[in-house]
Amino acid sequence: MKRADVEQAIHALKSAGLNPSMRLIRERIGYGSLTDIQKICAEIRNEEQLAAQPEHQMPKHLQDRVKSTIDGIWLELSQASLQAVADTKRLADEQIAQANKAASEALVTADGLMGELEGAQREVSSLERLFAEETMKRTSAEQEAAILRHRLEDALLHGQSLQKTIETLVARTP
Repeated sequence: MKRADVEQAIHALKSAGLNPSMRLIRERIGYGSLTDIQKICAEIRNEEQLAAQPEHQMPKHLQDRVKSTIDGIWLELSQASLQAVADTKRLADEQIAQANKAASEALVTADGLMGELEGAQREVSSLERLFAEETMKRTSAEQEAAILRHRLEDALLHGQSLQKTIETLVARTP
């Protein structure tokens, strides 16, 4: 026996204004035992009664307590999150202030180093100029030394020549 057949028979009988009894349902379907029809009808009746019952609602005083508890939790969470935001902002502000101070100190140090670098560059330029002057003096001195060496060699040669001449003259003199 099919439940759908029993449901259709019940619907048709109610539509006709008749009370759907087991006997009328069996006549309408044309088959089945009264016991099977009775079991299916009991199931249908139980389902209809459950569907017709109003939903159970929580009593008003419990609803109010639940709402009050939820509101309290919400308030605590809101305050905690605001405090967390404030703490995070304070910490971030402190870190930003420290970073700004470190940046300022770094700029002062950089300015000082730039001054030292410029001074060192001026000193290097001055030393390069002195080195160039000393190199020119050395070159000039080396040239003069070469000239003097050449003159000395000439003088030595001339001295040797004179000595030979003197020796020749001395040897000729009685």
